[in-house]
Amino acid sequence: MKLYHRYILRKVALALVTSVVVCSLCLAILSMVKLGKDRNLAIPPLLVLTLLAYYNVFLSIYSVPISMLIACLLVFGRLSADNELMALRANGIAPVRTFSTALGLSVVLSFLMLWLNGWAAPRSHAALADLRLNAFSLDALFSPGRTVRVKNYTIVVGARRGDVLEDVSITERAPDGRTTRIDAKHGECIDRRHEGKVELDLYDAEFNITEVVQEPADDTPGTPPADPPAVDSPEAVPTRRLVDETAKLYQIVFDFDDIRAQRQGSADKDDLTMRELLARRTALLGRIGRGREDAVRAGAYLFEFNKRLVFSLTPLVFTFLGVSLGVRVHRSERSLGSALAAVIALAYYLLIIGIEKGVTARSTVPGVVVWLPCVVFLAMGVALTLRVNGRSR
Repeated sequence: MKLYHRYILRKVALALVTSVVVCSLCLAILSMVKLGKDRNLAIPPLLVLTLLAYYNVFLSIYSVPISMLIACLLVFGRLSADNELMALRANGIAPVRTFSTALGLSVVLSFLMLWLNGWAAPRSHAALADLRLNAFSLDALFSPGRTVRVKNYTIVVGARRGDVLEDVSITERAPDGRTTRIDAKHGECIDRRHEGKVELDLYDAEFNITEVVQEPADDTPGTPPADPPAVDSPEAVPTRRLVDETAKLYQIVFDFDDIRAQRQGSADKDDLTMRELLARRTALLGRIGRGREDAVRAGAYLFEFNKRLVFSLTPLVFTFLGVSLGVRVHRSERSLGSALAAVIALAYYLLIIGIEKGVTARSTVPGVVVWLPCVVFLAMGVALTLRVNGRSR
């Protein structure tokens, strides 16, 4: 039996490695296609390989579980089609003992996935973002719908077509309290990183300058100085002066070091390790008198933490499904293995994405609901495995 365990382990491991390589090659091709559309094509080959390496490490949180599912479907489908499982049953060996080799491998993969989700993938995603920012186009900086803050500027772009920006809105806050709102229907991002700068040209820009005007002090002896009214109070309206201006062309030049610092200081959830996610959540919950926004962000960090735990258990879930469904794949249906794996993986990840969207839209939904697809699919896999094992009796 030990010899047969080694035989199954070798078959599953070989199919797993092959599937991971194929998935990595597909991702590499997609990455090269995306890089080919970039305007900056003077890219050293070593830099391209580094980018692809970071990209594949981050996406291994998806490719490894899917590859394990494909390997189990193909290997156990082949064993079932060649009547090898039937021969083992005739010798009194239950299928569950045959499956134990693949299940043991999936447990090892789950620990590996915990390390990938907890540390390696976030670090690769952060390095990938910095590498793209330093070496390629500025799409990640001025992406549509994203709020970007560079020093005292807050930038929002409505749409983008290459280097042409549409519906640009910029808010500049000066140290003296003056606020300038700049709106432009069209703009252009000019990459001047060889000079250490990035230029933003706005066409037909409209300015709305808000300046706080101090009230003249009352020199009457014995009269205490009046407190300035709140900005949002009705009494504060007379103390503000609005100036509307227009310009055919308005240029803003950003120092690229400031852009890089902004990117490194505003890491999203994908850039944070699991320990950093919990630390951010604890810091938000520890604020005195925290508002709704802090509570929503704390919930998002908790959801991301639970999602990575779910992704870490995905190889085990897919193994139960793969070995139980694989024995039902006959010789004439071998080609259905990859298609069946794609359907299962697509349904699994779409459920998680749908739950994530729902939790984001309704902050009152607890983040632990992300465990629902994992529990449901695991229960289905265990039930199917027990059913296959019961048939042998």
